[in-house]
Amino acid sequence: MHEARAVAGDLEVEGNPLIGNAAARLLEESAHAELTVLGSRGRGGLGSLLLGSVSRRVATHAAGPVVVVRGRDEGPVVAGVDDSPGADIVRRAAFEAAAGRDTGLFVVRSYLPEAPLWLGDVATAVAEGQERAGLTEQPAPWRARFPEVPVQPVLTHETAASALVTASERAQLVIVGSRGPGCICCTTPNVRF
Repeated sequence: MHEARAVAGDLEVEGNPLIGNAAARLLEESAHAELTVLGSRGRGGLGSLLLGSVSRRVATHAAGPVVVVRGRDEGPVVAGVDDSPGADIVRRAAFEAAAGRDTGLFVVRSYLPEAPLWLGDVATAVAEGQERAGLTEQPAPWRARFPEVPVQPVLTHETAASALVTASERAQLVIVGSRGPGCICCTTPNVRF
């Protein structure tokens, strides 16, 4: 609380110590919060993400938006996007964050083709071209609203999780949407984010 008051003295801050499993209690509280903000000690198995197990669990299962603060203030904002209805919310948040931080934005999309690209399958090449075009066209309304934000679209053949880990290594902020309840994104071969 002291740190919050030091940064934003006019911010109303109150404390309420919670007893019990930290992740479970924070998930309960996220149902009533506009935004859940966590720090990260970086002691979890995903060291390159600098997330501990509590941060990772809350970030992936909270009822609302979550920010995990890692203390980095350099690098681009990275947004992981797909074709879902929630992707535009991610784009908006990413453009607003990049504009507010006066930095660039990497819009990342994972695309795993049906057939290996080296086979030269025409349908696969056409599908990849459509993915690239969509990645460039979808943020157009936000580019018009935030012309000062340099945008770099990135289409990758890595899995969504791997691409996010790679992007997080140099980003000051990574923004992704919720996977939602019952998500099978970790086992679906053509999953995109």
